[in-house]
Order: sequence, then structure tokens, then C-alpha cells
Amino acid sequence: MKRLLLTGLVSLLPVAVAWAEGDPPKKTLMAKVCSTCHKIEENTLMGMFDNISLKARKIQIKMDDAIEIVNFDPVNFKIKDGEKIETPEYLSEMPKNKEVRVEYSEKEGKKYATMLSIKQPLQVPKEMQITTADLAKLIAMGSENGKYHLYDSRPPIRTQDGMIPTAVNLPFPMFDQNVDKLPKEKDSLVIFYCAGVTCAMSPSSAKKAQNLGYTNIKVYHEGMPEWSRQHYVVLTAKAYKEGWLDKGMPSVLIDLRATEEAEKGHLKGAVTVTQANLQKAIATFPPKGKKAPIIVYGADTGEATKAAETILSSGYGNVKVLQGGMKAWNESGFLTEKGQLETKIAYVPKPKPGEIVFDDFKKIVDSGLKDVLLIDVRPSDEAHRGIIKGARNIPMVDMDKQLGDLPKDKAIIAYCNTGTLAEMAYYTLKEKGYTNVKFVNKSLEIDSQGTYKVFTSR
Repeated sequence: MKRLLLTGLVSLLPVAVAWAEGDPPKKTLMAKVCSTCHKIEENTLMGMFDNISLKARKIQIKMDDAIEIVNFDPVNFKIKDGEKIETPEYLSEMPKNKEVRVEYSEKEGKKYATMLSIKQPLQVPKEMQITTADLAKLIAMGSENGKYHLYDSRPPIRTQDGMIPTAVNLPFPMFDQNVDKLPKEKDSLVIFYCAGVTCAMSPSSAKKAQNLGYTNIKVYHEGMPEWSRQHYVVLTAKAYKEGWLDKGMPSVLIDLRATEEAEKGHLKGAVTVTQANLQKAIATFPPKGKKAPIIVYGADTGEATKAAETILSSGYGNVKVLQGGMKAWNESGFLTEKGQLETKIAYVPKPKPGEIVFDDFKKIVDSGLKDVLLIDVRPSDEAHRGIIKGARNIPMVDMDKQLGDLPKDKAIIAYCNTGTLAEMAYYTLKEKGYTNVKFVNKSLEIDSQGTYKVFTSR
């Protein structure tokens, strides 16, 4: 096994590049998580695939909080998925948030993608891997009875989404400074996990542990994506406060205690749902397709884990347990609210940057677009079949050519028929110095009279 580990993982060790060492080259953009494991290269973007418009011939790549819009020429642009070479249409069916590397050239100040490579699963020897089912059995016993040590190799900020129960955060980028978290006995079972099969942090941590002399090493290769699909994850009080409460991140927040007890002190936005009426409450949860985060807590961890299992068995994923419950929250000294809790379970996803509240959009259109320029960024042939009264058609594919005609002293709202082109228009205009820009993130149906309606939600 030792030999397998050496040959199977040596090529996975990354070359870490710290941002503090200097700004990246001018022509390079990279998500911070990518910089943990990859060198910075010129004329390259590394981040998450976010969207594509075949009509406008543009790709949207997300890098942390930044968005980059890249043009492409179908003749000169290829998609590489492992050994397969695909056409741009391939991206239309690809899920968002896939890790990609985009090589590009520049022409007249614009980026043109030449190759988009989709990150492939890393190779970890089968003998080293532990399955979801086997890991779940160990966790059910607990680390002491199961005689294992579980480590989350992701950076600390990623653990704000939750961790696998019993795990300790040992970030790969800071591995050498935290080896004291490893057990003293070198034959102990140590298990590493990270962000899934394309993430190098857990295999690389395993390699470092082997170099330190550990002989019983496993990698949970599927990592957080597969675990959170089948099982609940845990949030510390600190992780919930900093990653959710302070940021105003929306979720379905369930307080499992009796109403009288919860009213003495509870988390902001919580709804009281006791174990007795949990099944009835689940029927009022948001549709499963919305993938709403569901966070449960009780007086301690115990009752919350039971509720989490019930919710999971009802077909919901993305379930999180506040570790230690209200006891841990109070011991951390964080603020609570008193009095009546929320009475209805509601979940409203956080708007994207630049997204206009649809009711506000309707009011602006109904008022006659006073002091607002409404732009329809669909192709001209679509706009000619129906355009909202007062709007101006500026196809996304031609936007760069028409920027000189757009005022910078006026509010601009972009729309299309799905929200995809409108969002691309928003980022394009922001990059060009337009500060008062919004976009409509809805699928609109517009008739020949300019009457519009939402025909599906995004």
C-alpha cells in the first residue's frame, strides 16, 4: 500500500502560490481555491463554469466574487473533457460550478477563448479509498470507538458550509504548521477528505502524512459533495455565525425545542418545529429542486441529528446540524433573540449581484421608465417579435460596438428571455465603468404588443 500511495499520488502534489507573494500577471485571473494547487499562467482563467450563450458567443466564468465574460469563435474554440474534444454546444448541458481552465488570446482588447478544459477526477489508488457507507459506519461509532481520525483538508472558510461529523479541520495549505493535530501513533487510521473527486487537497494531505511515517491512511475521495447528498453535515456555532448569520445567507432554520423554551432565546429567523410535528412541517418545506439549506438545532446535538435523519429520509439533501445546539451557541457568547419565533417556513434565495427585485422592475416599467434606460439584450430577430414598451434593443453580441451610445449618467436595466444574457450584459457594463446597472434574473415571455410575463422561475 505504501508503494501504491507513492506512485498514485506523487503527481498530485500541487505547487502552491500565495497571493501575498505579489499580484498575479495582468492577463491572468484565478479563483483563490485554484491558486492553492496550481501555478499562475498568463492568458489563462481558472475558476468555475457559470454560463454560456451560444447566441452571443460568450462564456461566463466565476472566480470567487468576480465574474469574467469571455468571447469565443465556434470555429477556433474547443472543449476538452478528458480525452474527448467537444464543441461549444457541449457546455449548454454542463452543470454550473464545474472547475475549468480557459486558455484565451486577446484581440482588439477582448478575450477570446481558444480552449476550455474541464477538470477531471484525480486518480487515487482503490486500496486507499474509503466508501461513503464505510465512513458512515465509523462515524456512527464515534472516533474513539471507531478508532479513527477524520480530517477536513479544505481551507477554514470552506468549512462554513459544514463539515462531516467528527472531523477536524487540517487545511492542506497549512498542513505543515498543524501536524500536531495528527495522532501520535503512526499506525492510527487517518482519513482525509476535501471537495470531491477533482480536488487535490485530501490526496495531497495523504501524501504528506505518508512522508511523516503514517502507515494506515485512507482518502474519502467523493468528499463533501457526496456526503452532503446522503448525510447531514455539522456547523459549529462560530461557522454558523460568520458564514451564515453575519452574511445574511438564507436558509430554512428549524428550532426543535418546545415553543416556551425557544421563546426564551433562539436564533434569528428560526421556526419552532418539534419532533412530534416534524413530518407535517416537512410538507411545507421549499421544493426539493431549490436545494435550500436546511439547518436544524435543539438544546444539544442529539435531538437535531434525529431530525436531520428524518428530513434526509424525506428526500431532502443539504441538511446541516448546529453542533452542540443552543448550549454551544450560548457558551460562545453569541446573541440570541427572545419572544415569538417565525410561524411559517420560508426560503428566498439571496439575489445575485446586480439582480433587480422583480416587483421593483415592474414598478419602473409601469411608471414609463422615467430616468431609466431599459435594454433588451436578445438577438435582433427575437426582439423584433416583441419588445417591452420603451426598451432599446442592444444585442449582447453587439454590445461592445454600441457602448459609446449608452449614457453613464442614467440607470440601466438589462433583460432577455432567460436572464443569462442580461447577467452577462450587467458584468460587461460594470467592467466598462457603468456603475448604475441592474439585470432581470427571470425568464420572460414577451408578445408583439410588448406585454411581458414570467413563464418560469430560474
